[in-house]
Amino acid sequence: MTFNGDTAAANALDDYEEGTWNPSLVGAGGGTHAGVGSYVKIGRTVTLSCTFNNIGTGLSGNTTITGLPFTINPDGSTDMYIPIHYFNLNWNSSAVAAYGYVQDGSSEIIPYYSLDNASSAIVQGSDFGSTFLRFVQTLETA
Repeated sequence: MTFNGDTAAANALDDYEEGTWNPSLVGAGGGTHAGVGSYVKIGRTVTLSCTFNNIGTGLSGNTTITGLPFTINPDGSTDMYIPIHYFNLNWNSSAVAAYGYVQDGSSEIIPYYSLDNASSAIVQGSDFGSTFLRFVQTLETA
């Protein structure tokens, strides 16, 4: 069989991977909460899924999501922002949106919330009560 003049073998999908990963929500001042994650990687594109259920207390300071199975966007061109969904977050009542920041070439996500058009803050460990945190995002890897 041919496609655009090439054989089917030349057009075969040969870089496909799926699996699980072990995300951790870590407080810079102490504490860790384990989550569950899965991924599908096709070429340099990876779709990550992550869930932290009933986080509770025990985290303090700035929080970070660690354990990503791949380095994100390692070419040095652009930092990434991803939507994150929180349920029951005890954050600042003037917050208008939540997102995760991934520094170019990193394998960590820093959760933020926006206060207005010009300012935002890193989600603190004390912001979590019986919170659920979830995201599904497609990103570029190495």
